Amino acid sequence: MTFAEIIGQDEIKNHLQSALQQKKISHAYIINGEAESGKMMMAEAFAAALLCEQHGIESCGECKSCHQLLTHNHPDVRYVSAPKVMEVREQIVGDMVVKPYSSEYKIYIVDHAEEMDAAAQNALLKTIEEPPAYGVILLLVNNDQRLLQTIRSRCVTLNIKPLRNEQIKTRLMQTYQLPDYEAEVLTAFAQGNLGRAVKLTESEAFSEARKDVIRISSKILNTNDAEVITLAKEYQSKYPVRIKKTADKEDGTKGASEGDASNEPITLEEFLDLLVVWYRDVLLYKASQKANQIIFSDALAQIRTQAAKLDYESLEWIIKSIDKTKRQIHSNVSGEIALDSLLLSIKEK
Repeated sequence: MTFAEIIGQDEIKNHLQSALQQKKISHAYIINGEAESGKMMMAEAFAAALLCEQHGIESCGECKSCHQLLTHNHPDVRYVSAPKVMEVREQIVGDMVVKPYSSEYKIYIVDHAEEMDAAAQNALLKTIEEPPAYGVILLLVNNDQRLLQTIRSRCVTLNIKPLRNEQIKTRLMQTYQLPDYEAEVLTAFAQGNLGRAVKLTESEAFSEARKDVIRISSKILNTNDAEVITLAKEYQSKYPVRIKKTADKEDGTKGASEGDASNEPITLEEFLDLLVVWYRDVLLYKASQKANQIIFSDALAQIRTQAAKLDYESLEWIIKSIDKTKRQIHSNVSGEIALDSLLLSIKEK
C-alpha cells in the first residue's frame, strides 16, 4: 500500500510525508475515522514508507521490506486488535523492549483501539509517554473520544475525512467496471466512505435491500398499524443491528480473518441509511419534478406516487426521524422497538 493509492486525505498524507522528509516521526499517532473509511490503508502506507529501504516519502513497493509488509510478514510490524490489558502488556509493552529485527523502526498497528478498556489504555500509557526511539504506535479508532484524555494528549491525531461523491463514483467505475447508475447508488449510500462502497459492490444482500426499501416505503402508505408492526418485526429480523467485530473489513481489502463480503448481511443501520436515500429522492423529485438527479432511477413510478402523497414537511420529518432512530440503536435501544416506532410514525405522516 502506498500513499499514492489512497484517494483524497491530502492533509493527512502531506503531514505524514513531511514528517518522513524531515525525519520527525512521532512516537504515537491516532488515526480517527468511521469503520471502513481507510484507517488501515493509511497506517500501512505510512508503515511501508517508514520501513522502505529507499528511505523516501513514499514506499518503493520493490524492496524486501515493502514485500514483507505487503504480505503482512514484516518482522518489525505488529498488528494488534482491540487488546485487553494482558495483551497490551505482552504484545506491545513487553514486545517493544526488543529492538527492531531489520529496520530502524518497530511499528504497532492497533485496530479498534477505542475498544480498549481503561486498564488496557493505562497499561499502554507509560509506553506512549516514554517509548524507545524506534517505537511507533498507530492507534486506529472509530471514535477518538473513547480514548482516555491522557492517551489523546500524547498522540498526534489524524482525522479521516469523507471523500467527495465524484471521487468514489470514479473509483467504482474505473476499478470495478460498474455502470454509471449502479455506481451512483453505491456512492450515495456510502456517504463519503469508499471502503463502504467497495464492500457493497461484492454484496448480494445490497440488491435485495434496495428492493426492500422500495417495498416497505410503499406498504407503509397502504396498511394498518398491526400490519406495520408485523412489517417491523420481519425487517428487523432480516436486517440485524450491527455487531462489532474484532477485524472489521477496511476499504474493501481482504484479510485472512475476514469473511466473504457477498455473504455478509446488510445491517439495520445500513438499511436505514438506504431508506434515507430513498426519501431524499422522493423529496428531490417533489421539488424538481426531474428524474435525472434521483438515485433510485429504476423506481421512478413509486417515487412519483409517494411524492404526490407526502408534503415537504412530512418528508423532511421522516428523514430526521430515520436519523434519530439510528442514534437510538447506537444507544442500545432494541432494533425491533426502534424500527416499530419509526414505521408507525411514518405511517401517521
